[in-house]
Amino acid sequence: MLRTLLLLCLCTLASAVPCIKPNELHGLHETYSRSLMLAHAIHQDVLNLLAPYEEQLGINGSQVPNLFMSGLPSCAVNYIDWLSLEDAARLQQDSEYLQLFNRHIDACCSSKLQLGAEYSLPLELLQLNIRDLQVQITEQLKLLQQPAVYRAASPPAPLCNRESLWVSRMQGYIVLRGLEKCVQKVVRDYTRLRSQQQQQ
Repeated sequence: MLRTLLLLCLCTLASAVPCIKPNELHGLHETYSRSLMLAHAIHQDVLNLLAPYEEQLGINGSQVPNLFMSGLPSCAVNYIDWLSLEDAARLQQDSEYLQLFNRHIDACCSSKLQLGAEYSLPLELLQLNIRDLQVQITEQLKLLQQPAVYRAASPPAPLCNRESLWVSRMQGYIVLRGLEKCVQKVVRDYTRLRSQQQQQ
């Protein structure tokens, strides 16, 4: 009787844990590698866009303290908490952060008046790459048998200040600096995820 109960418990536990096939593990490693490359590219794109903001604002990014704007997610995380995150939770968090920053780019960075029309295309390409990365995350969550959960995001606040070009540029600069820190976290996450897959 006891043996039967133990077997039933083991079967219940086994059915509760998603079973990932070996070929899916290989697929995860490949898609993690692609996402890591894309995250590195996005990070470089953000750095390239920060430079003209700093030039037009007359500031040196390395000498500016950490700035924050209402509605932006804080990507700071305790190292122990970061290590303990489940793969699906890590990916879901990254997807939500990227979605929020993309909305803020729409609100605060897309005006041609801020940097000039020549930067419109780089901003559009940046947003396309972010959306591509979000699509990849959705596919990875499917492979992990964890469907993506999309939470309704409130409109960014404050919106771009139309009355002051300097304030508008500063808001755009703060958004991009926050995005740069976010993408740094995404790069760390994918480096860890890929390393874990290599060890399996």
